[in-house]
Amino acid sequence: MQVKNQLDVMLQKKIDAVERVAKAAEKANKLYGRYKPSDELQLEDLEYYNAKKLVSDVDIEDLDNETQEAVKRTIHYLPLSHDKVEFNDNLVNFTVSTIHVPTNIYDKSSRILNGVKWSNDLTEQFRKNAENDPTLTWQYFGSADGFFRIYPGIKWPRDPNKVDMFDCRIRNWYIQAATSPKNVVILLDTSGSMKGLRLKIAQSTVEKILDTLSNDDYFNVLKFSANVSYVDPCFNRTLMHASVDNRKRMQKQIKKVGAEQMADFKKALIEAFELFRSVEQHLKRTLCNKVIMLITDGAPENYEGTFDYYNWPNKTTRVFTYLIGKEVQDNRQVQWMACANKGDHTHISTRADVQENVQQYIKVLSRPMVQEKFRNMILTAVYLDYPTEHASMVEVPEATFSPFTDLLSTGKKNAGLGLVMSVAMPVFDRREPLSAEGKKDALHDSPVENLLGVAGTDISIYELMQHIPMYKLGVNGYAFAITNNGYIIFHPDFRPMFTKESPVKLDFAAELYAKPNYNSVDLAEEELAMDALKADDFPKDTPVKFEQAAELHTKPNYNSVDLTEVELAVDVLKVEELRNVMLDPQSGGIQMNVTFHYDTMANVHYLNDEEMFIAPWVFCRKEDTGTMYQLVKEELVRLVATGQFRHSKECK
Repeated sequence: MQVKNQLDVMLQKKIDAVERVAKAAEKANKLYGRYKPSDELQLEDLEYYNAKKLVSDVDIEDLDNETQEAVKRTIHYLPLSHDKVEFNDNLVNFTVSTIHVPTNIYDKSSRILNGVKWSNDLTEQFRKNAENDPTLTWQYFGSADGFFRIYPGIKWPRDPNKVDMFDCRIRNWYIQAATSPKNVVILLDTSGSMKGLRLKIAQSTVEKILDTLSNDDYFNVLKFSANVSYVDPCFNRTLMHASVDNRKRMQKQIKKVGAEQMADFKKALIEAFELFRSVEQHLKRTLCNKVIMLITDGAPENYEGTFDYYNWPNKTTRVFTYLIGKEVQDNRQVQWMACANKGDHTHISTRADVQENVQQYIKVLSRPMVQEKFRNMILTAVYLDYPTEHASMVEVPEATFSPFTDLLSTGKKNAGLGLVMSVAMPVFDRREPLSAEGKKDALHDSPVENLLGVAGTDISIYELMQHIPMYKLGVNGYAFAITNNGYIIFHPDFRPMFTKESPVKLDFAAELYAKPNYNSVDLAEEELAMDALKADDFPKDTPVKFEQAAELHTKPNYNSVDLTEVELAVDVLKVEELRNVMLDPQSGGIQMNVTFHYDTMANVHYLNDEEMFIAPWVFCRKEDTGTMYQLVKEELVRLVATGQFRHSKECK
């Protein structure tokens, strides 16, 4: 309970900091008022710290003094330092915040310049938050228009050989905070008219839609021409969890789809509505946020009768339509479908238009939350922060210890913060409704229905683990934590990185790569099941304690010598029970059988190391005299070498 309370306090500080940023953003936007068109913007409005164009002292050290001084007088120069341990010695600037604009958005467009201008006031709030809580790491605001403001200011980590694909609006923290959990059915037109480039654009559209889903969502993809079928036949008439595994699996299946015959839209729409009805009957409850996404190059009619039968008058299912093809002109029918069913219509002409247009549906789904001014505070699953993800991760055992990246087996500084979680919440447009004249301005949406963006901060997993009292767990005890979806936050057997085979053998280092699904490792994959028939061969039940809210769980008697060699095995039903009560969440304890295996001689060699010292753990106390008995190092080595798990020494 002590650990739970400490984590509650720590997390609440992060939540309070993010909420202050969100309120500061709403206030700054309201005071700024109407967005200025291009001809009203001043020279000072055109200059800002563009993180992708910045240079620091490291970049200009080879230039002559006169040139260096000239560069330092420009907006592109940003002095950076690495004197704060919370940032793992990354080069940052604590006086400013910097801006990232996605590659597919013009960084001098009116919307970007106006947004950057009013959001500049957030820097002061970022600084105040850092003063109130020195453990804060990255603080940021992701705009619905695409720009990303981050504090402290950084020079954006880039690979010169790759295109910068970062867009804050498709990061999990943004998507989860901007919308509520949703159930999505995607209808992909695979009729003959979709052959060639149109099909490629349509496939890319489906892939990008899947990228915008989070672990709280459910989905399925149907293809239709003369008949309707499920792209992945393993998930007929059901909705699958939008886990990383399932989304990647579906993205692979989409690439295999071909185009032929005529399209029967009525069959496709009926199957989508019946799918929702079937799932609701199975769950015995009504699904929230039901969405149908229709991807096609045109429809012959609007199928009003189908919508009238399945969706009207309550319109519980929103319909979004994507018209594919540059030369397609008639969009009346598909546009009507979207507008008549509380959705939105988008025309995608080329593959370059896909990402920007796909993301528009998020604004529409966020409207109910915006209208109710509901703060959807979220906590994401574990992931590598962007600087770590794009750093050259090399395993160097002799390197200077870094508590952040040491969790990744690197011990490397200046490589981001390693594994993090994000706390985030939406930011709403609280400006006054516009006049009729103002609404004609292309720069404006209706403020009462507008999502400005998402504010957030990152929490290092290392910081979470600092609250675990390891001295109370014992030499072989450990703690672990999971998310509300059962995914590992931290666990001694959680290894997110792997070493790729290389033709060049290096004795001093090995290049590391993140495993494909490192951020969606389920508890059941770490706590492996034991053969129930062998249960009597193992030590007695070991208690597992779990605590509510923070979802932190401790197991005091983990029988192992070297955790890198250990595979924990427990009763299958007990694992399921443990997982369920953790997800509920509940407080209490569970008894379960525990076993272990390890390399005996490797551990003997480990114990015999001259620099290895064994803590004087007491193994028994004589009842009549209170005398304490201990195992010395030589006795422990002998027991490990002979494979004995219980010693014969008695209290006399």
